[in-house]
Amino acid sequence: MAAIALVIGLAYVTYVLGEYGHILLGFVSMVFMIVIPFVVGEQYLAFIRKRFIVVKNAALYVDVNDVYYPSDLRSKRMPILPLPTEPSDAMLDFLYNWLRRYLTGDRLTLISCTYADLYGVGIVIVDDGTADGLELNGPLIAIPEYQLDLSGANRAQFDKECKALGAFGLPAQSQTAGICIEGLA
Repeated sequence: MAAIALVIGLAYVTYVLGEYGHILLGFVSMVFMIVIPFVVGEQYLAFIRKRFIVVKNAALYVDVNDVYYPSDLRSKRMPILPLPTEPSDAMLDFLYNWLRRYLTGDRLTLISCTYADLYGVGIVIVDDGTADGLELNGPLIAIPEYQLDLSGANRAQFDKECKALGAFGLPAQSQTAGICIEGLA
């Protein structure tokens, strides 16, 4: 917001300087007006690269398990992240770089499941009309929390990041069976 306000301010200054005949100062102001968005954009991209692309080829440190006990989905805390397609190396790179600040070890283990698997453990996903329809074999990734250090402020930050990515948690087995989770997919 500050960069946009600065560009608008410099545009006004450029206009005023041009109106009063200060051509050189107006030209310098115009150059700054054009350069500032590129500098701010580059700084933002550098921040994103620093946070999410630190480890190159991070997919080598990620294990995706297709074999698991269905009861584990409800008995252990695992945020479930819906994916548009099967996880690619680029997606695994992103997930590892996102979760590496929370990892207790060097490797990340994820569980690949589907909406049908959730239905098999008593979770019903309800389409609220925002999606084109749920595909029962749509890919999901479960992130087992036992491999993450979520003590202190890490828990709040992790929960906030999960919510931003669209990940959701399953209710514990002790809670009512047949819970409906609306608005997912």
